[in-house]
Amino acid sequence: VTGGFGSLGRRVARWLADQGVTSLLLTGRSGASSDAAKALVAELEGRGVTVTVGQGDVAEADALLLMVRAAPTAVAGAVHCAGINDDKPLADQTEASVRAVMQPKANGAWNLHQALPSSARLVLFSSASGTLGVPGQANYAAANAALDALARARHDEGLHCVSLAYGPWSDSAMVDALGADVEAVWASEGIRTLDPDEALAILGRTLDGKAPVVLAADFDWLRYAETRPSPTPFYDELLPAVREVEAAAAAGPALVEQLRTA
Repeated sequence: VTGGFGSLGRRVARWLADQGVTSLLLTGRSGASSDAAKALVAELEGRGVTVTVGQGDVAEADALLLMVRAAPTAVAGAVHCAGINDDKPLADQTEASVRAVMQPKANGAWNLHQALPSSARLVLFSSASGTLGVPGQANYAAANAALDALARARHDEGLHCVSLAYGPWSDSAMVDALGADVEAVWASEGIRTLDPDEALAILGRTLDGKAPVVLAADFDWLRYAETRPSPTPFYDELLPAVREVEAAAAAGPALVEQLRTA
């Protein structure tokens, strides 16, 4: 698990242990130096999981390769959770702000693609921003679009990969850092945060990799589309399906009541 000691990485590590994984390699630039990281390692080891800590930057190919080789057994799969935000308007983006976001996400994913055995499963934690575009997040959207493209390329080569283009999770460090004002704006646009347990359940349902890219977001899509500056082919395909589902849901209770009465 890359970014294994961040808020998402810790959740993923626990979820993998719940699924019966008995050996975990958790990587992070600071290793297990924080109190939260040490507590996670102790918790997992208390559950019988062998934990290997990899300290290094996954954006550096040599560092990642050393961490993979340090694992006590061959790495059977990886979940790429590493990533940061550096939000600013496009006109204010610099080479440094683009590199800061691209390197852990895109370079890290590519390095995993290169370092893992061909039989390994690869799960990339992408973002809905790569599909939808988000104001102020051109660098973040580009980095996640790169993950989605890598997943499709691996899929075409017959290699396992799924890129989960998640909407924002509730109770995550990235969302908390944005603050309540941003969440209020999101709510007005129909953006709801995903419950972490629901997000991890989606990971479990898509782990087979049959779909290389999965957009997993709890949005009011009709309201969200109204806030976008112009329609796109994505919405042209999505919105009729949303309307059909909502119409069926609205009709559902009436039908149930008719059956109950009968």
